[in-house]
Amino acid sequence: MNKLEAHLSSMIETLDEMTNILNRSQQSKEDVSMTMLYKNIEDGIFDSIHNANQGQLNYMMNSYRFRFYTEFNSDKEMLKREITRRLRDNKLKNIGL
Repeated sequence: MNKLEAHLSSMIETLDEMTNILNRSQQSKEDVSMTMLYKNIEDGIFDSIHNANQGQLNYMMNSYRFRFYTEFNSDKEMLKREITRRLRDNKLKNIGL
């Protein structure tokens, strides 16, 4: 039963994410595929952000325009919270929690 619950929970999260992307693309009048592309690029950056040194981090934050987490959101603190969450999750994973 736990496998089924986990699978259904995963499907619900995926549907929520897809709905979120659709809503943001409609609000910004951007193509859905481009909105999804921006999100995937930015998620890829965030997934490897813990490997960056200070210089690389500064360069990345100052040179790349995070469209999905800034332009497509009314909440302007979302980018900061997402980076903090990804770094925290990586540290917890490294210590085994």
